[in-house]
Amino acid sequence: MVGLWKRYVLSYLSMLMEEFVRSAPIQVVVHQNVLLILTK
Repeated sequence: MVGLWKRYVLSYLSMLMEEFVRSAPIQVVVHQNVLLILTK
């Protein structure tokens, strides 16, 4: 159950990051750093 939830959140975040790539690359770097911290 938790695995499915995490997979859903990660796919949602990656979708958000694709949007940020088009608008503000700096935000993408910040979000990737947050993702790295969360996934450790």
